[in-house]
Amino acid sequence: MRRAVGSTSFRVRRQFGVCRVNARSDDRDEFPEVELREPAWAALLAWLIPGAGHLYQRRFAKAAIFFVTIMSIYVSGVAIGGGQVVYASWRPNDYHWQFACQAGVGLPAFPAVIQYFRARDGKMPFFADRAYRINGRGEVLEEVSVGTPGSIATGPFSPPPGPIPTDQRCVLSIWHERLQHRFEIGTLYTVVAGLLNLLAVYDAFAGPFFIVPEGKDDEDDDERKDDDS
Repeated sequence: MRRAVGSTSFRVRRQFGVCRVNARSDDRDEFPEVELREPAWAALLAWLIPGAGHLYQRRFAKAAIFFVTIMSIYVSGVAIGGGQVVYASWRPNDYHWQFACQAGVGLPAFPAVIQYFRARDGKMPFFADRAYRINGRGEVLEEVSVGTPGSIATGPFSPPPGPIPTDQRCVLSIWHERLQHRFEIGTLYTVVAGLLNLLAVYDAFAGPFFIVPEGKDDEDDDERKDDDS
């Protein structure tokens, strides 16, 4: 991978497990190392909890930066969206593809999976805060108290209950009416947080990029060839 910076050409060097870089210090070459320990485990931990993989690798500064940055974006998005923007649903008229990106944040998105299975099995969601009477076409007849017989409840991270018609006032349309632009903004924040964490996962697995002058790197290659000969 090459890029020009001014009049100098640079090349990225990467090795899995241990990342090496050429650096100039007191006119001598040094080869600092970044120990990645077990990259696969680090990547898994980095996905489960932002920054956890870097903490495992003892890269404490990056662990703190990733955790604070990604979690603040994610929590802000959930709060802006009223707890309704992160949910799992693959039904007609509600293929919530954004959850595939939101899931990149790991365990913080896992409540949506739990709520999905509870909704699929006809169980009341955890922390239910609203309930609706819905007819067979998915149209909301009225909003009622949670626990009212014949009603369907919703809660944070739970998918909108009932069918999702395009020509009727359904639960999903009520969410959009109530939250307005905050629904889209909250969704965007949580999607961005998930995608950012995927970059952190890659960094935990493959290590950081180091950029070295290409000319100097070629000299080192020539020196190694001479030593081998």
